[in-house]
Amino acid sequence: MVECVIFDLDGTLSRSGEGIKNSVKYALEKFGIYTNDDQLLSQMIGPPLIDGFVRYFGLTEQQAKQAVGFYRETYKVKGLYECDTYDGVVRMLSTLKNKGKKIYIATSKPYDYTLKVLKHLKIYEYFDSVEGAQMTTSTYDKKDIINLCIKSNDCPLESIVMVGDRKFDIQGAKDCNIRSVGVTYGYGDRSELLEYGADYIVDTVSQLEKLLLEI
Repeated sequence: MVECVIFDLDGTLSRSGEGIKNSVKYALEKFGIYTNDDQLLSQMIGPPLIDGFVRYFGLTEQQAKQAVGFYRETYKVKGLYECDTYDGVVRMLSTLKNKGKKIYIATSKPYDYTLKVLKHLKIYEYFDSVEGAQMTTSTYDKKDIINLCIKSNDCPLESIVMVGDRKFDIQGAKDCNIRSVGVTYGYGDRSELLEYGADYIVDTVSQLEKLLLEI
């Protein structure tokens, strides 16, 4: 029986694409790169930003670090507020808490931004702990953030499940020896979640809520 649920944030609880993509475009323009390719920009939602700038836009690692700085210039004042929750998320979180579940956040978004987003969305109160990336360290890998969440909370591995929309969430869970739920309503897709071995896949928040109360 699942006692502890670790949630990714972007694409799992928060519909945050607009703010992230606008901030990525702003950063890329500093390097003379202009794109309105929504599918390409959507690939930046989920992975650590440095990795995304290198992988999808061909920046060097040094340029990618600069790009992250440019990204944060606009994201911290505008982009992080360009989001809302998916339909049913607030009800799901309330139900899980009422059923005695422990609820956590593990996200590659910087910790300070994560707190602001959760409070902006009015869902901060539901979480027993929040883990995010640190802007001043190299703690970017999703498995490191998930592992930090696990070690910071008293919950047996067999009673934990990780919920996310991208391969990074599924692989991170696998690396930490916990089960995973992939959601298709976010920024990944079913084929990606299947390829990386999600233990469960759901298409809606209501399906997710039902599953988390059953497994």
